[in-house]
Amino acid sequence: MPTDKGKVESSVDYVKDNCFKSRDFENIDEAINFSRLWLDTIANVRIHGTTKKVPLEVFKSIEKEKLLPLPTEDFILSNSVKCIVNTNCHISYNGNYYSVPYAYIGQEVDAIIANGLIKIYFKEKEIALHPLCTEDKGRYITNNEHYPYSKNISSKDILSRQKEEMKEIGIHANMFFENFILKDNLKKI
Repeated sequence: MPTDKGKVESSVDYVKDNCFKSRDFENIDEAINFSRLWLDTIANVRIHGTTKKVPLEVFKSIEKEKLLPLPTEDFILSNSVKCIVNTNCHISYNGNYYSVPYAYIGQEVDAIIANGLIKIYFKEKEIALHPLCTEDKGRYITNNEHYPYSKNISSKDILSRQKEEMKEIGIHANMFFENFILKDNLKKI
């Protein structure tokens, strides 16, 4: 916040004026060792001007228990690759397949991988977003809304249409459909 800028800058001034002022060091190791000694004997044991508390005591009693362990894996800002949208409305990335709206079939898109997500862009416009699959290979991560309507019909819709077709054929075709096909398929749904 702009109102905190002065406090942040005054902390830098405090270190420059109290730790490093009028001191020369032979090398970086000497500067690091002196800085640690200065923190342990001066900066962290004094009463802080703003909080009126001893920084080391606040750290030990409140802040330390809230710290999380550092991550063991390298931090990656992002990774970007160019992909072509296949005729099945998917791009391939790292052995898995991620759906993209069908309007982009055959187009080159940018896939940006960051923070466990894969974001897919076409001409700087985000067109798809999926969680990144890292456990398996060969998986299809699909948003059914990316398919055209004609390919996005549920099993119930198909069975309903087939039932109407059987009624048109005749009463026996309808009975066969109801007794054998419909019952078996409804169990699977």
